[in-house]
Amino acid sequence: MRVTIKEVQKWMKTLEENRYKKIYNADAKRVAWFANNQMTESTETMPKSYRKRWTEAKYKRERFLAKEFMKSKKSQMSEGYLRRIIKQVIKEGISDGTIKWENQRQQQSEVLGYKLTGKSDIKSKPTKITQQVGFKK
Repeated sequence: MRVTIKEVQKWMKTLEENRYKKIYNADAKRVAWFANNQMTESTETMPKSYRKRWTEAKYKRERFLAKEFMKSKKSQMSEGYLRRIIKQVIKEGISDGTIKWENQRQQQSEVLGYKLTGKSDIKSKPTKITQQVGFKK
């Protein structure tokens, strides 16, 4: 999964330590590079424009930020996955008025030990009163 510099910049702005501080492009570029290159130890493959001027720089802060960024990215992805599943379950549980749904409901009630008798909860055809009021089907 590739990380863009823009994503890193947006994430860095949300951090408490950067609340009143300007986010520099160079910092975001380095963090994005470390995130894309699995926090490699050798910085010789880093583009020259991303490197610090001091040749003995360790880039500890950038590596740490890249790890934290990847953690937050992973949690966001799992959150989106959960939301999709919840929406799907809700859609399945809501009556759409079909015979299939009614049969499924009856089977589930029998499993629980209930016996459904009498009229169905779902009206198959609207009455004349609802048609006169202006309800659309």
